[in-house]
Amino acid sequence: MLGILLIGFVIGLWHAFDLDHIGALITFVASRDSSPRRAVIYGVLWALGHASMLILMTLLTITFHVEVSGEIASLMEFMVGALLVVLALDMLRRMGSMTLHSHHHPHHGNSMHDHFHVHFQLQAHGHDSHAHPHVVMDGYHVRALLVGLMHGMAGSAALMLLVAGTVASAGMRMLYVVFFSLGAMAGMAALSLVISMQLRRSARCSLALAARARGCAAVVILAIGLFLMSTTDIAPAAVQEFAVDLAHWR
Repeated sequence: MLGILLIGFVIGLWHAFDLDHIGALITFVASRDSSPRRAVIYGVLWALGHASMLILMTLLTITFHVEVSGEIASLMEFMVGALLVVLALDMLRRMGSMTLHSHHHPHHGNSMHDHFHVHFQLQAHGHDSHAHPHVVMDGYHVRALLVGLMHGMAGSAALMLLVAGTVASAGMRMLYVVFFSLGAMAGMAALSLVISMQLRRSARCSLALAARARGCAAVVILAIGLFLMSTTDIAPAAVQEFAVDLAHWR
């Protein structure tokens, strides 16, 4: 029993490093001058959204025997690709307002030290020495949660098949999904921390390097999104139904 749960945790940890997950997380962290603490929060919020959807789908499968059809799963994968394209374009847009900012503060009680970081025009900040608040103004916390929900929906079909073939009892299925989600949360938190530290290191060197790093990341994320959209096998009926629903919603 414990061995199966540990396997679920490790698979969840590995699952966090999927390219589409990394791409989405980079857009949250790089679109602001994210501190390591804020970056980890983005990763945890993504993982909470991802876990919420997986747990919900597991409950529906156990209680009502609901299954995600291949057409719906393909449509969700297509939407994840489209979402990455939107996030990458938004990241490129925000780069136009990027500036390098510095604060002076005492170092070891005597010498003065410059603290460099990137700022965007929409970011409010104080000009006090070193310790200054960064106000969340763009709703990236909500975005991280919603993107996690969408990723969870897109990956739920494959996970349900894996769980059904590995775990027999309903209780163990739920525990497996919980441990899988905890592994994904640990992986996303660690990944977001590494991304934030590397972006901040580039900002300490120069604004040009910071912009170049973000620009290259945005282009790669855009390519990943377009690749997912182009390789997803969407049934024509599902696309037509989605288009009709979208027209009615408008």
